[in-house]
Amino acid sequence: MGRLPEEVFEKIKAISIVDYAMANGYELVEIGNQVKVRNQGGLFIDPDLNRWNCLSDDSKEAGGGIIQFVMYTEKKSMGEAIHELAAFINHHPEPSEVAKTYIKKAREYKKTNDGIFKSPEKSANYRRIFAYLIKTRCIDPEVVNYYVKHHKIYEDKNHNCAFCGFDENGVVKSISLRGTYDVPGKEPFKGIVENSDKHYPFIHEGKGNQVLVFEAPIDMLSFQTYWAAALSGNTPGD
Repeated sequence: MGRLPEEVFEKIKAISIVDYAMANGYELVEIGNQVKVRNQGGLFIDPDLNRWNCLSDDSKEAGGGIIQFVMYTEKKSMGEAIHELAAFINHHPEPSEVAKTYIKKAREYKKTNDGIFKSPEKSANYRRIFAYLIKTRCIDPEVVNYYVKHHKIYEDKNHNCAFCGFDENGVVKSISLRGTYDVPGKEPFKGIVENSDKHYPFIHEGKGNQVLVFEAPIDMLSFQTYWAAALSGNTPGD
């Protein structure tokens, strides 16, 4: 493929990432002013800016515009991605009505957002999250108690699990939420509190020299449960 005319290249860069994702079978979930791509390890799209980033990957490749999106998700070289997108604009010369709706909602959301992070109000008790994490998700009670005791997990007034991320001074800067009531056949509630600083995720600092990355907080709790059981000689499933 020869060098593309500049006007074609500009059209490629303007392709809606939401449109491309939908056309290629990715499942999207609207969260605040962003769109989450399911089963892609915390990949979010900002429809207004037409940019994306992947929260579970801190590499420089995990973010950018439409070209980088195709390179990252489809494992293509830049040339291959541009070639594919050049063909894409022949069939999708303008943003779809769905993409326009996402863009409009994102812009309206930003206008009404004051930019201030506020922790959700806590529930009077934590019965729902203890039942959900321990009985439903089979997390070791000691693991759950540890995080609750250290104020890293709490139950909000809507009975969601709130997983807190702290800065260097011990101030909560981000909270991810996970519903405690799952309905068969429906996507469970998951979200991030408005204006969370994603540089401060829910983490646990251990004493080893390895960095382990998990897609979701409960995945980390499950991992800790497994190893706690393994160290005690009661490996789950035995």
